[in-house]
Amino acid sequence: MDTTSERDRIGNNRERIAKKAQDLLVKLKESKYLHGGKSETAFDCSYFVYLVFSDVFSDYKYMDSDAIVSSPLFAISQTPKVGDVIYFPAGEVPYTHKTADAHVGIVLDQQYWCGRQTHGGLAMVSFNNPWWGSRKHQFYSFKRFDASHAINSAGYMRKYFA
Repeated sequence: MDTTSERDRIGNNRERIAKKAQDLLVKLKESKYLHGGKSETAFDCSYFVYLVFSDVFSDYKYMDSDAIVSSPLFAISQTPKVGDVIYFPAGEVPYTHKTADAHVGIVLDQQYWCGRQTHGGLAMVSFNNPWWGSRKHQFYSFKRFDASHAINSAGYMRKYFA
């Protein structure tokens, strides 16, 4: 059922995700990059996504980049929306012809996404950025904007939530 209040709630949660991501860009600007790191002083891109989503959805559990995109909690989105996850699979970066690990970030609007960078810390990045824009990428929308949907739908949803 697609009601106005349901659309408002979903929109509000998307805005909350983007707002939290922007707040963390400022709050954690002095933090260090650490692959697999899971503290606010040293972390990687997937932990940044966890920090944001767990603030909006308190029972969201940590998933690494590849687990996020293979999770039944996320669905491919053809058009980026505020609060979506942008995913860059591991592989060659055409801009440099070097290989890069998988990476995730959070869509802020139609022009920017943000995330934990290996070099340069937390950053807002333009979709037109030559390095990131040259990489293959896909957008993923978080399916669970309503707690009762995830808990009452299928058992596999419970795997990702407390």
